[in-house]
Amino acid sequence: MSCNTMKDLTVPGGCPHDLKGDDEVTSMLNTDAAAILRLEPNTGVLKYTSWRGFSYVKPEEISLRTGEGYAGRSALERETISVPDLREVERDPAQGPFLEKEGFTTYYAVPLIAKGLVQGVLEIYRREQKEKSELALIL
Repeated sequence: MSCNTMKDLTVPGGCPHDLKGDDEVTSMLNTDAAAILRLEPNTGVLKYTSWRGFSYVKPEEISLRTGEGYAGRSALERETISVPDLREVERDPAQGPFLEKEGFTTYYAVPLIAKGLVQGVLEIYRREQKEKSELALIL
């Protein structure tokens, strides 16, 4: 099954939640990297379960609590977090070091919601800024 819109990523049975070995999401969104964090409901912890486009960081070694970092805030608030230029905002204590190490300049976090419950977060990253982003139109 292929993903045609962001809506496919937020409905049950929509888009597969696996980015390993699949460039479809990153190419569809015209982005450098993407990751999925799944929310463990019993602990409230978000863990990276799938990713694509990372060079230096090992996402499997990172976890965030709900409300922590951009992804945790996206899950808690059930809202898309958009940071068009990471260099112009205060460094996020939870995710800032990892974002800097990878050289990302643009960041989006989109909560993945099924049956009214947050299941996780889709993160989208860019290393270069682009003027008018197709990504912004999709989100």
